[in-house]
Amino acid sequence: MIVVEGPDGSGKTTLIKRVLALYPAIEYVRFGRPPEDNAEGQRRLDWMLSFDPDKPTILDRCPAISERVYGKSIRKSVRPSDEACYKTLLKFIAKHDPLFIFTMPPNRYEAVAMSEERKEWKPDDFKKSVRQVYYRIVRAYEEEHRLVSRLVAPRLSMNRTRIDVYDMQNARPWNTLMTIIRYIGEKFPWLWHSIGVFLQNGEINAKE
Repeated sequence: MIVVEGPDGSGKTTLIKRVLALYPAIEYVRFGRPPEDNAEGQRRLDWMLSFDPDKPTILDRCPAISERVYGKSIRKSVRPSDEACYKTLLKFIAKHDPLFIFTMPPNRYEAVAMSEERKEWKPDDFKKSVRQVYYRIVRAYEEEHRLVSRLVAPRLSMNRTRIDVYDMQNARPWNTLMTIIRYIGEKFPWLWHSIGVFLQNGEINAKE
């Protein structure tokens, strides 16, 4: 199980597309819009725990993390609840030994610049309000990153659950891709051996 999390526009989809280009057999699951109510939020948490640990899967957002971030930052409420999300995250880590990839902007100010350039917000008063919201979201993801780091720390010594940070602005993308490939090689060796991989000009490519 690979979990890719981070603020909007931080490179999640770009990174996932690179992974799926190498491993098309991986199941791709995307959680897009926020849950409409507590019942839907609970269904998403239950769905997280229903995944087959032996089936390679990549999640575009983890409801137990993203709902805590966006629920607190925008709606001021978490669906179904903050406690339910936290407990589900603990169970999810214990069951799946996932690889967490946080696609974090290099810093909050550049994150705001990235978001403004991408969406071209106008007028200035709306731009300012969006900047403040995005600042809170990035700060919340920094807190979630620290939380997940603490949760997986005991497992790191056992070479199990891992956590990595992908910075699409400053870091070379293949650093994170190599982390993912090593994880797949250890957990799903049959999938890893199904393709040939080589580096060319700092990019990872599949042999044809």
